[in-house]
Amino acid sequence: MEPTHIRIVLILIGIAVLGLIYWLGRPHKATVDRKEPSLPWADRVEPAPTNELLTESLAPSGAEPALDTTLELEPESSLGNRPQRDFDVIVSLHVMARDGGEISGGELIVATEKASLIYGAQGLFHRLVDGKPELGPIFSVVNRVEPGRFDLSRLNELRTPGVSFFMALPCALPALEAWDRMLPAAQRLAGLLNADVYDDQNHLLGRQRIASIREEMRGYDRRQETRMR
Repeated sequence: MEPTHIRIVLILIGIAVLGLIYWLGRPHKATVDRKEPSLPWADRVEPAPTNELLTESLAPSGAEPALDTTLELEPESSLGNRPQRDFDVIVSLHVMARDGGEISGGELIVATEKASLIYGAQGLFHRLVDGKPELGPIFSVVNRVEPGRFDLSRLNELRTPGVSFFMALPCALPALEAWDRMLPAAQRLAGLLNADVYDDQNHLLGRQRIASIREEMRGYDRRQETRMR
């Protein structure tokens, strides 16, 4: 091989070696095994949402969702907005589809209407005091699937293992009266949706627990009356 050719070969080898050294010396990003986040609300093993989700629903209402104009549904409104008041107790019940099933959007809309719930602030369903919506909700209903709201613009896609009823005390009515309205509504919804009612401890709601909660509500009302004196 001629000297000129040898020099060219050596130069090319040198360039290749330098390139390899440079590449090996560069910092490389570690490969991350990405997994889709799980939705704890879709797991029937835990039929109760955290207080954080319920508390978030007490925040001021956000922007209204864009609605599918083909659906004859009421858009999100200010109905159910809460007056600026502090609350110190959250009482909740959970309506869960039986046998690991799901509730469809169409079924839910029909059932909430029959249970006298209205769609309004926060994208939630509410029960209001008749003729006095300015008092805020007696109780509200949140979706079991995060972020908790019901998106009526995607009603046909809505599937949920259940919903949660909650009232933040103090509310628009005395605690016992509010409870006596929330319980029948939850039982009515469960009956319409082939679902069961759970208490805040993830147990099927029974007579003993109902009586216990009613006593708790009486005690709360007595403490409120004492504070007002």
